[in-house]
Amino acid sequence: MGMQLHPSHAHIFNKPLLPRPSLWRYSVSGKCDLNKEIKGLRRKAHYIISSSSASDVATTPFWDHDWAPDQNSKPPSLSDIVWPSAGAFAAMAILGKIDQILAPKGISMTIAPLGAVCAVLFATPSSPGARKYNIFVAQIGCAAIGVLAFAIFGPGWLARSTSVAAALAFMIFTRAVHPPAASLPLLFIDGVKFHHLNFWYTLFPGATGCILLCLIDEGQSLNRWEGYTDWRNRPALRGCHGSVTAAFFVLVVEVLENLAFLANASNLVLYLSKFMHFSPSSSANIVTNFMGTAFLLAILGGFLSDSYLTTYYIYLISATTELLGLLMLTIQAHIPSLKPPVCTSVNKNVSCEEGERGKAVMLFVGLYLVALGVGGIKGSLPPHGAEQFDEHTPHGRKQRSTFFNYYVFSLACGALIAVTFVVWIEDNKGWQWGFGIATATILLSIPVFLLGSATYRIKIPAGSPITTIFKVLTAATYKCWIARKAKNAVNNMSRIQSNTTEISENEERVKVKEEISKDLKFLNRALEATPTPTWLHCTANQVEEVKSVIKILPIFMSTIMLNCCLAQLSTFSVQQAATMNTKIGSLRISPASLPVFPVLFILILAPVYNHIINPFFMKLTNTEMGITPLQRIGTGLVLSIIAMTVAALVEMKRKSVATQSGLTDSTKPLPITFLWVALQYLFLGSADLFSLAGMMDFFFTEAPFNMRSLATSLSWASLAMGYYLSSVLVELVNCVTGTFSHTPWLYGSNLNHYHLERFYWFMSILNGLNFLHYLFWARRYNYKTSGADNQKEIQMPNVSSDV
Repeated sequence: MGMQLHPSHAHIFNKPLLPRPSLWRYSVSGKCDLNKEIKGLRRKAHYIISSSSASDVATTPFWDHDWAPDQNSKPPSLSDIVWPSAGAFAAMAILGKIDQILAPKGISMTIAPLGAVCAVLFATPSSPGARKYNIFVAQIGCAAIGVLAFAIFGPGWLARSTSVAAALAFMIFTRAVHPPAASLPLLFIDGVKFHHLNFWYTLFPGATGCILLCLIDEGQSLNRWEGYTDWRNRPALRGCHGSVTAAFFVLVVEVLENLAFLANASNLVLYLSKFMHFSPSSSANIVTNFMGTAFLLAILGGFLSDSYLTTYYIYLISATTELLGLLMLTIQAHIPSLKPPVCTSVNKNVSCEEGERGKAVMLFVGLYLVALGVGGIKGSLPPHGAEQFDEHTPHGRKQRSTFFNYYVFSLACGALIAVTFVVWIEDNKGWQWGFGIATATILLSIPVFLLGSATYRIKIPAGSPITTIFKVLTAATYKCWIARKAKNAVNNMSRIQSNTTEISENEERVKVKEEISKDLKFLNRALEATPTPTWLHCTANQVEEVKSVIKILPIFMSTIMLNCCLAQLSTFSVQQAATMNTKIGSLRISPASLPVFPVLFILILAPVYNHIINPFFMKLTNTEMGITPLQRIGTGLVLSIIAMTVAALVEMKRKSVATQSGLTDSTKPLPITFLWVALQYLFLGSADLFSLAGMMDFFFTEAPFNMRSLATSLSWASLAMGYYLSSVLVELVNCVTGTFSHTPWLYGSNLNHYHLERFYWFMSILNGLNFLHYLFWARRYNYKTSGADNQKEIQMPNVSSDV
C-alpha cells in the first residue's frame, strides 16, 4: 500500500495491459491460464515500479487515482450547481403533485429511477445516457422485461437476476444504454403496489414520467443560446448573456481604443516630417502604409476569432500587443538620443537630416506592434458586439443594425478627444505626453472590457473558414477537370452502358441541383458524384457558404476607392492645412485637429440617422430595414465623389493665394483660413459614417455563421486597401507625370510646388467610375435573411431597388 508510482508510468494503471475480454476468453477456452496471466502482469508492474529511482518517486499513490476528484475538470461554479438542482426540484415537484392527484386511482408517478433520470438529464446533459432515445427505449423496454420476468418466474432471486441481465442485454442491443432503467425490473418485482398495473407499468410511471422530465429539460435548454458560451466556456443563457448591456461595454471600449489609435495616427504625418525628418511624400506613404497594415491585419483577428480563439481572447491579446508598441513609441519620443537632431532650417526646399537606422528601426517596430494590436481589435471587437443580439427576431436584428451605427459613433467619440485634447498636448507639451496618454488609454480599456465579462455571450469557434473555401474551390476545379477527361473518354467508347445506370445518374444530379442555389453554378460541381479524395468531399451547406463569401467580394472591391479618399484625411489634407492660417480669432488650431469637423458631424448625424432618418424610411418603404446596407454604402460612394471635387477646388484656391502673396517658398502661413479644407472633411466624414456602418452591417449579416468575424473584418480590409492604393497612386502618378514633365506632380519637400489639385481631380474621376462599377453589382445582389437556426439562411427575392 505504501508503493508510489512515477508520473511517467501512471498510464500503465489507467488502462489494462491486456484487454479484459481476451483474458476471459482464453481462461474459458483453456488456451491460457488466468492465474499465470495475472502473475505475469504483477511481475511486469513490479519491474516498472522498482526500476524507477527513489528521486523520481511520485507523490500521489496510484491507488488514489479513481478515489479522488477529476483534477482536469474545473471546479463547479454557483450556476453549475443552481441550474441542475432547480431543474430537478421543478421536475420532481410536478411529478409529486401529479402523484398526489392520481394516488386514489392506484397510479404512482414518483419512483426512485426517475430521481436518477433527473441526475442524468440535468447534471450530465451531454452524456449518452441523457439522449432522449436512450431514455425512452430503455425505460419502456426494461420495465416490460421486469413485468415479463415476474409473470414467468414469480417473485424471488431468479426473476431479479434474469430481468437485470435481460435488461442490460436489451439496452446494449438497441444501443440505448440508460443506467437508471436497469432498476425498473427490480422495482416492479419487489414492489407489491405495482403488481396490479401489469404492463401499464411501462407507461405509468416509466414513460409518462420520462416525458414530463424531458419536457422540463427542453424548457431549460430553450434558455440556452445555441452555439455560444460565456467567458468561462459554459453555456450562455438567455436573459443572462448578450443584449444591450454587453454591447454597451463594447462601445465604451471602442471609444478608448480608437482614442489611443487616432491620438497618434491623425498627427503622425507631422511627427514624421518635423521630428523624424522624412519628406512630405515619404511621411504620407509611411502613414498610409501603417494605417493600411493596421486595418489589413483585422483579417487575421477575424480569422483567429472564427477558427481557433474567440473574439473575447483575441481582444485581450491584441490590446496587450498595442500597449507594448505604444510603450516603445513613448520611450523614443521621451529620450532625445533616440530621435534625429533638431532641424533649424527655415527654407522649405532644404531637407533635414533623417534619423539613423537604429532609430528608424525602433520607430517602425513600435508602429507595427501598434498596427498588429489595432488589427486584432478591429477584427474582433465589432463582431463581438454584434453577436450580443438575437438575429432571429426583428427586434434583435434592428438592435444589431443600431449597434453598428453607434459603433461608428463610438469611433467618432474617441476620435474627437484624440484630435482635440491629445493633439494639443502633442503640439504644446511634447509627443512623449501624447504617446503616454494613448498608452494609458489602451491600458484602461482592458479592465473596462473585463468588467463586462459576465454579460457577454461568445460564439464558439467552428474551425478555419479559409479551409472550407479552398476545399470547395479545389473540389469544383478538380471535378470539372475529371468531367472533361471523362467526356473525352466516353466519346471514344462504344455505347454499351445500360440505360438504368444513366437514368439513376441523371436523377442523382437533378436531386443535387434542387438542393443548392443556381448562383455560381461552377461551384455546384463540388457536389457531383465523381470519385475524389476523401478530403475533397463537400456538403451542400459548405458550397452555399462559399457562394455567400464570393458574392460579397464585388461589393468589398467597390468600397476600396472610397477608402482611398478617406486616406487623404490624415495625409495631404493635414499638410495643406499646415500651410494655411490655423487661427480662429486668438485661438490657434493644430492642423492635425482638422478631423474634428467630420467627427462632430458624425456625432450629430449618427443619432439623427438612427432615430429620425431610418425610421422615416422604414415607414415610407414599409420594410424592416428602412435604408438597406447597400443603399448606405452607395450614399457614401456618392459623397466621396463630391468630397474629392471640393478638395480639388480648395487646393486651386490655396495655391492661387500662395502665388499672389509671394509665399510659395516661405514657411510663413498663407493668408487663407484652414476652414476651407474643412469642407472636404465634412463630405468625407459623412461618407465614412454611411459606408463603414453599412459595410459592417452588410458583411456581418450576409456572411455564413462560422465566417462572420472574418467577413466583418473586410470592412477594415477595405480601409487597408484604400490606404495602400493611396500610396500606389501617389507613386504611380509621380512615375507617369515625371516622364512627361520636368517634375512629378507630388514630389519634393514643398507642398506649394505640388500639383495636388490635379491629383484630386484624378481621384474624383476614379470615384465616379467606381460608383458605376458598384451599381452594376449592387443591383444584382440578393439579400439573405436568418432562418430557423443560426447556421441556415434563406435567400430573399432579388431587390433591384436597393441602389
